[in-house]
Amino acid sequence: MPASVPIYDLELSPYYSPPRGEDLPTEDGVPMESQAHRYQMTLLCETLELSWADRDVYIGANMFLYFSALQSKTNDFRGPDFFVVLGAERRFRGSWVMWEEGGKGRTS
Repeated sequence: MPASVPIYDLELSPYYSPPRGEDLPTEDGVPMESQAHRYQMTLLCETLELSWADRDVYIGANMFLYFSALQSKTNDFRGPDFFVVLGAERRFRGSWVMWEEGGKGRTS
C-alpha cells in the first residue's frame, strides 16, 4: 500500500500570497433571469442604501463572494443576488474578498 501523501494547504504556507481581489473573476457571463429580477434587486439595494445611509454597511448584489483563496483555484465561486455586510466600509468593489476585508462576512 503506498504511503499517504500529506495535503499541502497553500493558504497556511508562510510563502503563499493569496490573490488580490482585482485579480479574481468578477463575472460569469450569465445574464440575470429577467428584467423584473434586475428591477427587484435594484429596488432592494437602493432602499437599504437610503435607509442605512448613516450606518457602516456594505450592500452588494450580483457579485462573487470569495471565502477562501482556494476558490480562485477551483472555480468554486458564489454569486448571490444580494448580500449585506455590517461594519464594512462603503466603497466600490468588483467582488467581496474575505481575506481583504479582515474576515468580515463570515457566517460562522
